[in-house]
Amino acid sequence: VIAKNSERRAKTLWTDGERGSHLRGYVGMDENDEAHFIAREIDSLHRNGRKLAEIAVFYRTNAQSRALEDALMAQAIPYRIYGGLKFYDRKEIKDILAYLKMLVNEKDDQSFQRCINTPPRGLGPKSVEVIRQKAGEQHLSLFEAAKELRGSSRALDRFLEITDSIAKMIPTESLYDVISAVIDLSGYAAKLKKMEKDVTALSRLENLDELKNIATTMSFVADSPTADLQQFLDKVSLTSSEELPKEEAQEDGEDVTPPDTVSLMTLHLAKGLEFPIVFLTGLEDGTLPHYRSLESQFELSEERRLCYVGMTRAMEHLYLSRAERRGMFSAGGNFGSSYSGRKPSRFVFDIPIESFDQDSQHFASEFGGYGALHYEYRDELTFEEVQARKAKRKKEKNGRRLQPATVLSADTLEKEGLSKEDFSKFTLAKLKDLESGTRVLHRIFGEGTVEDITDIDEQDPNRTKITVKFDAFELPKKLVYRHANLALPTT
Repeated sequence: VIAKNSERRAKTLWTDGERGSHLRGYVGMDENDEAHFIAREIDSLHRNGRKLAEIAVFYRTNAQSRALEDALMAQAIPYRIYGGLKFYDRKEIKDILAYLKMLVNEKDDQSFQRCINTPPRGLGPKSVEVIRQKAGEQHLSLFEAAKELRGSSRALDRFLEITDSIAKMIPTESLYDVISAVIDLSGYAAKLKKMEKDVTALSRLENLDELKNIATTMSFVADSPTADLQQFLDKVSLTSSEELPKEEAQEDGEDVTPPDTVSLMTLHLAKGLEFPIVFLTGLEDGTLPHYRSLESQFELSEERRLCYVGMTRAMEHLYLSRAERRGMFSAGGNFGSSYSGRKPSRFVFDIPIESFDQDSQHFASEFGGYGALHYEYRDELTFEEVQARKAKRKKEKNGRRLQPATVLSADTLEKEGLSKEDFSKFTLAKLKDLESGTRVLHRIFGEGTVEDITDIDEQDPNRTKITVKFDAFELPKKLVYRHANLALPTT
């Protein structure tokens, strides 16, 4: 892998240790499947006598930790985020959740104080103090008091306009749309995008993309959009208060991390460390190498070095994994598309197939350097080749017209132009039109097949639940007919 790096000094690797084990590989259907494989494998290793402290899981971006955290908690495996925070404890996630919590519960003063001036909008401590005095005089919550002061300042009025717009969406719009609106209308995304050269800002944007990805999987699962939001916040609350995962932290100079935990960390933090067992995840083009590195030969070389660092942290066993679909990095075009299928990392194409164990031979033939895509990764792309690809994709996108007969993925629907107006051109399915085997179309989830119709309410048929297996998702979704807005794709 590292031998192809033009930005390196020649080196010969050697070891005093015995010959190590073969590589093991896994291709998940999506990031959740990949994460659950890793959690199950760690659980098996632990049951067979390996200490959790001997195991590390590496990823390229902080946003990838979310699926891994969920899977480890599901297996009751304690872990620590090395040099970072749990997903739901990250600032940008807590900021956006504060808006949602405040709108669901107007008496949540803590959430109000968190989002009133986030991002900065001219409502600092003095403005909050005025609102606090009003609240004290009239025995109101801070949010209720702010509404009473409507018209007293332009900044406050603008804030209330934003919250009003989002509040109107909650009873009717999907959880995905509501969270997207908070991120956009609040100005949070715009502020981060202005800091495009700031690595922290880019990481926060990726975390927000992952938050929207979670919202996609939790939309239309309860009796109403409002119930979807409440169920989502309940899950976040349980996850955030979970005591099993521990952060690497110091309190009064003492290490509060339990001694036997799995270590989760980005590849940037892995340098200088070693573990008997390493899981290197997200080996897809667009994730590792990261899609933002594709315009620069130097940055691609750095990505290759990161891959090398991750692989060489393993002392005894190395697992390589990737996902066929990943619900993040939508800004990355074809390299970072979510549910439209992802290509194996070009770096794995340099690993000889005999380096994998027998059970991974089939995996390696698709994942490594012996597939039909090998010619595409003959070398790192030059800047000119990257620009040519971008121009080609832009031309194709501008010339593309979505037709009703198109089989649409969730990513295509959301990212390539099927707006509410476009979706309205399809014929909405009546309940009597739906039965097992019926093909349907959803604006966010894409195209799928009805599997079952249950909980039929004779008094209110619109509350009937429809189970649909969407093409872009591993597991079927149970939707309430009234809110599902399923359409019939024409043939």
